[in-house]
Amino acid sequence: MFIAPAGPGSGGGGGLTAGYFGGSGGGAINILASEDVVMNGSLLANGGNGAAGNSGGGSGGGIWVRSRKFSGTGGVISAAGGSGGGDMSGGGGGGRISIWHDVPDEDVDRLLAGSMKRVVTNSTLDTYTGTFTAVNGTDNVKAGFSPPRSQPGTAVFITVVPPAETILIVR
Repeated sequence: MFIAPAGPGSGGGGGLTAGYFGGSGGGAINILASEDVVMNGSLLANGGNGAAGNSGGGSGGGIWVRSRKFSGTGGVISAAGGSGGGDMSGGGGGGRISIWHDVPDEDVDRLLAGSMKRVVTNSTLDTYTGTFTAVNGTDNVKAGFSPPRSQPGTAVFITVVPPAETILIVR
């Protein structure tokens, strides 16, 4: 589920030749911060590349961050799929990234249940200028063949807006 990706990615399929293993699936990262998060480093849950022998790339994993405010410059947040190995191999699909910011504690259960009506999702955030991606891995396919291709994952920033009848007092 893209709202709260808690699981890791799956491993890629093994190749036709013994010893050619598929890439490992990306990991699972879950950060629950009671205050602000400033992301200037790396959060990586990337799938591994397949070995030679037509082995598949692992899918990207899951990254879920909950914080009061989220910001940063130059950071990297990635749940990319791994590339396939060999001539006839598929890349892993992209993983799932969900960054929650400004989500009040009283709204968490309703958001997870899918009953929240005031959810805003965006692919960018004004306060974060780093890399934010869940791309799929590279497929390696010979000309003339058209197998299914790996697909990108989802990467979203999520917040909740107050209901229309709410009065906000700013001091």
